[in-house]
Formats: sequence, C-alpha cells, structure tokens
Amino acid sequence: MKLFALGDPHLSFDAEGNEYKPMGIFGDCWQNHGEKIRVHWQESITDEDVVLLPGDISWAMTLEEFAPDLKFLSALPGQKIIAKGNHDLWWDSLSKIRKILPEGFAVLQNNSFVFGDVAVCGTRGWTCPDGAFSDPHDEKIFQRELGRLKLSLDSIPEDIPHKIVMLHYPPVNGKHEKSAFVDLMEQYGVEICLYGHLHSYALQNAFEGTRWGIAFQLVSADYLAFKPKLICEVVGADSAQKCAPAHPPISSYIICDSRKQEECIMKQVIQTNNAPQAIGPYSQAILAGDTLYVSGQIPVVPATGAIVSDNVEEQARQVMENVKAVVEAAGLTLDHVVKTSVFIKNMDDFAKINAVYSEYFKENCPARACVEVARLPKDVQIEMEAIAVK
Repeated sequence: MKLFALGDPHLSFDAEGNEYKPMGIFGDCWQNHGEKIRVHWQESITDEDVVLLPGDISWAMTLEEFAPDLKFLSALPGQKIIAKGNHDLWWDSLSKIRKILPEGFAVLQNNSFVFGDVAVCGTRGWTCPDGAFSDPHDEKIFQRELGRLKLSLDSIPEDIPHKIVMLHYPPVNGKHEKSAFVDLMEQYGVEICLYGHLHSYALQNAFEGTRWGIAFQLVSADYLAFKPKLICEVVGADSAQKCAPAHPPISSYIICDSRKQEECIMKQVIQTNNAPQAIGPYSQAILAGDTLYVSGQIPVVPATGAIVSDNVEEQARQVMENVKAVVEAAGLTLDHVVKTSVFIKNMDDFAKINAVYSEYFKENCPARACVEVARLPKDVQIEMEAIAVK
C-alpha cells in the first residue's frame, strides 16, 4: 500500500454538483479544480492506498453543507485520514463528525495511525511567531496545538520506527526559523513533516527539503497541480492495519476491514503542572472519548503545594484556576464544561463563593450541584469537580 497526501482541496460542491465558491481569485490553475483532483486521484490511487488530507477540505459552514463535498471524496478510491484546517468552519465535535463519515474515513486529532512500520500523527498547528508573540490569544492557540501534537506523538507504540507528522500550518515562520513544533518533532524522531495552508504568491516561500533531520514537504493542492503526492510505500501493511489508530488517547474510528467500522473508546490520563498534582490513586482528569472528567480540585497553589489562604473567596478563586488549568491541559476551555459539583464546608459562604464562580462562568453556565459537607481534604473550605465535553 502507498501513502499519499493532498492538502487544501477547498471543495465547494452544492447538491447539484456545482462549485459555489470558485477559486479563480487564487490563480487560473484553480479553474475547475475539483475535476482536476478527481482525474489525478483516480489515475494515481487504488483502494489499497491511504490519502492524508491535512485541512482546508471544504468551504462549507455546517456539516449539512459539507455533505456534497464528502460525497465527492467518498466516490474516490483509497482510504482518507482528515484533519482540520483554518477554513474548515464546518468542523464540529469529533462525535458529530464521526457520525457522518462513511467507510474509509478517519479523523486525526490527538491520535495516530499505524501502517506496517510507519505511524502518521499530527494536528492543525498555528502560525509560528517571528520572535515573541505579540498577541496572547495567538500564543494560547499555539501552545494548545503544540500540546495536541505531543498527545498524537505519545500515542504511537514504541516499536514503530518511522513517524510522519501532518500539519495544516507551516511548521516554521516566514524566515524558515526553527519552531517549538520542530523541536518536538526532533525529540520524537519524526522523519517527514507534511503541511499545507500556503497558496498563490505564498508558494514562493515554501519551506521544503531536509533540515534538522526532518524532510519537510508542502502538499497544498495548487502547489501539487492538484495531484496527490506519493509520500511513501509501506511494506507489510495488511488490510487489518488500514486507518487503525495506534492506542488513540481519544475516541477514533478503527477501520478493521472494508466491511465494518466501529468506534474505539479509550481513556487518557490528563496531567499538568499548572494544577495540584495527584497525591493518591487518582488522576487530575481522564479524557474518555469526547468527555473530560476533572477530579475534585481544592485551593492548593500548584507551585508551592500550600493552601492559598484561609480566605474563602481566595480559596474559591484558586479552585477555579486549578479546574481551568486541568481543562485547558486537555485542549478545552471552561466553555466546554457542562456540569460542576461544588462541595463547601459552610453554606453561609455560598454567596461569596458564588460571586467568584460567576466570574468564570458568565453565559451558558453549566449545570451545577452545591452541597455542604462536614469536612474536606486539608480542612479547606471548598472543593469542585467538573465534567466537560468537546
């Protein structure tokens, strides 16, 4: 079997098969590009092959709008591994995406796929800075994507010698300087890095070739003249290995053969130094499928291991910060929290605690239970656990 890649197809088919968002603005080469993809794809790829699609798959805004583009891809031979790009606004929760995917499709997010002695992993990535970040929001997304790449790399079995990373964004900045993404790939012995995102005049600054021991390849559709690029041929990969995730840390589809598709729910331990460490037979949090279960957090300062103070409001704020840190370590935000359970030592403190709580949950607040208890660990005044869903 062979592994191919084609990034940024930017499909925009409607129900009648017409393209509603012509791409001619990016150059004459984009005229009728869907048909070019179909012809080249059918010339190069067989049902035994796998095609990696690192983002910007469709201009659709919703899963319903994505249906014609999915139908177009489904009619093409080979199996497909898809990842999110910056223009994939149709991209929803993993569970919803997997419900609409037909046989032969798998999603790459926080997991990896093994074919013989080759593993494929990756994430969307983000714009690499030229020096320090000027926007804290950009830095936050960059660090989140870096964490997701690490989760994906960590999911690869230790006995797999060859690793391929696919990103949507380039792994370097405009000056082609080394980034944290490259450092991480170096650390894990990645041999090939595929990426897309660049089009038109930006293609002139493509970063390709071998550097830092990694072969970098730009696979944007227009850069490849809309012909899927052969990345490698895998020896010893049988049908049972097609799109089979390697110990995925979150729910993913296992395509066991050409007839059956089933979901494999696995659990992953979430750990961060930005929250108090687990000091017993438990984890800070467990990610099971699309659901994150956060253990009870008390007002311990992570850096010192001490209780923040005796003040109930300061304790409540520290608890919220600890919960927030664990949730973010799983690649989520407090907006993903759907349920909290709050345990307090004195119900007379409820108003003060609630005031702090409302600073963190302002709109579309999660469901909540609040109970008074006789005693809490370390004799603190408040503890909170949470459940979040992607």
